[in-house]
Amino acid sequence: MTPRRAGILAATAVLIASLLIAFVCWFPLSLGPRVVLEPYLLTQGFSHYTDIVDQHEPALTAVVVLLIRAGLSPITAATAVFLAIQGVIVVSLLLVGRRFGEWVGVLAVLLYAASAPGIVQGKLWYDMAMGPLLVAAAALLMGPSPPSRRRSVLSGLALGLAFLVKQHAVIAIGLVLVWLVLEWGVRHGLPAAIRLLAAASALPAAHLLWRLSTGSLRDYLHWCWFINDRYLNLAVLWPTRAQLVELIPLALLLSLSLTLWRNRSYRLMLLMAAGAAALAFPRYAHFHLAAALPLLSLLAAMTVRESLRRHGIVAGFLDRITIPRPAVSLIVIGLAFASAHPWLKAGQAVRVEEYDPLEPLGQILEQRLPEGRSMVIFPEDEAVSNLYIQAGRYPPGHWMLTYPWYIEPAIIERLIADLSRADLVVFFPGRELQGRLPEDYMRPYYEAILEQFPVVEESTWEQGRVMLRTRRL
Repeated sequence: MTPRRAGILAATAVLIASLLIAFVCWFPLSLGPRVVLEPYLLTQGFSHYTDIVDQHEPALTAVVVLLIRAGLSPITAATAVFLAIQGVIVVSLLLVGRRFGEWVGVLAVLLYAASAPGIVQGKLWYDMAMGPLLVAAAALLMGPSPPSRRRSVLSGLALGLAFLVKQHAVIAIGLVLVWLVLEWGVRHGLPAAIRLLAAASALPAAHLLWRLSTGSLRDYLHWCWFINDRYLNLAVLWPTRAQLVELIPLALLLSLSLTLWRNRSYRLMLLMAAGAAALAFPRYAHFHLAAALPLLSLLAAMTVRESLRRHGIVAGFLDRITIPRPAVSLIVIGLAFASAHPWLKAGQAVRVEEYDPLEPLGQILEQRLPEGRSMVIFPEDEAVSNLYIQAGRYPPGHWMLTYPWYIEPAIIERLIADLSRADLVVFFPGRELQGRLPEDYMRPYYEAILEQFPVVEESTWEQGRVMLRTRRL
């Protein structure tokens, strides 16, 4: 390769890195209490699923916990995990895309970077963390021959880890098993499917055994699995007309990509992407599509390549393009810069939607409530629960988001019992959750707050009124 060509490609790599900075890192982060407060409480002696109500698998939370134990603040640990996942996604797209053409991986990265602001939305969530695992699992199964034992097992382990990130990965696992049998037949596909299923079951089985040994298995099963009927009845949220309109470009691109249906690797990625996209329901939000976005970016890049190859004017030139390893290294360096850049930009940190608006209120509570005392927030939701960290105070015994699908008689009794150990209640009046007032569907708990904490001091925060309720002296 000539120095001139290498320079051009290196400049292209720098441009791609700049796009990643612009599209992935230069918009507000969304770090809710599930990935900030919950890991923090786990480092303070709270027990997952027993003291903390959570319907998600534990892998993502565990990674944030490890970083907090290593000395990072909760918000820094969550930010680091978000940026690390973004970096892994980009590298995986580059590596897997090269199998279909030297520039396919780069195009997939560009498509991902262009789509991430609208889909990922700067939000660290379980769906996003599944993305690179699904890409890895698919890459291990691609090829002109049935997957070897080693590749089947490694793909299964990746899918098993994806399951421990979010249990909905079971849909992708089922589709992969069907693909193996249909593509390679009973003779070759069935043994590969059995090996993959065994490997995918290994980590979840080990997790169940560990839960059994710690006495938290019953609580884990209740919140992660048995609650689903109530969740489906109370938490359903269908996409709005505006959201559907925003998805039209993606739908058109996917419809064009059906021209690649004869490609075996394409069929695998399409099935896995469909399984990942199913995570967006029953409570639809764009960020739930983040699990499918890396695979969809690869599919779109493959579609563009195939379309261009069918027009011989540009096909020969594009197929001769090679991306040198130094250029890939520059992309990775760009990602490293992107990790630090938000804090360097104008000397300020990137705004965290579920954290920064609470800072003034947190300072008030830190002054009002002596260290070592506990407080209660009502109602609890994604926008306000990180206030515990801002104030440097803990809930009195248990913590949960007070959405309707979590509320059951035993929960109400537990929360009322916790009030006896609380010193202050932060009450956000008129705050609706899923279109309902928690004061209505948690009436006994609300009345206990009014009775035990009658003294009221009103204040305001970025989203409205707040009442600080204390006991009568």
